[in-house]
Amino acid sequence: MTIDFGLVLPAGPPKNALDRWRDDLDAVLPVVASRFRSLWMTDHFFWDDAPTFEAWTVLAYAAARWPQFELGPIVLGQ
Repeated sequence: MTIDFGLVLPAGPPKNALDRWRDDLDAVLPVVASRFRSLWMTDHFFWDDAPTFEAWTVLAYAAARWPQFELGPIVLGQ
């Protein structure tokens, strides 16, 4: 039996640095690609005033940037 694992993407950029979020994932995802089959994104809206990514936008971006992964939302519009 094979068990597939997925990785939950960060819900927002670290300290408001969108470029760092993308660069960190560009560095990490090739390393973990052999261990994780999918990427997941939450769509919670309760992070106060902290910047939060919208799940469908991130998943569309991730599909184009990292096509080797399956993608999906964990929660939508909560």
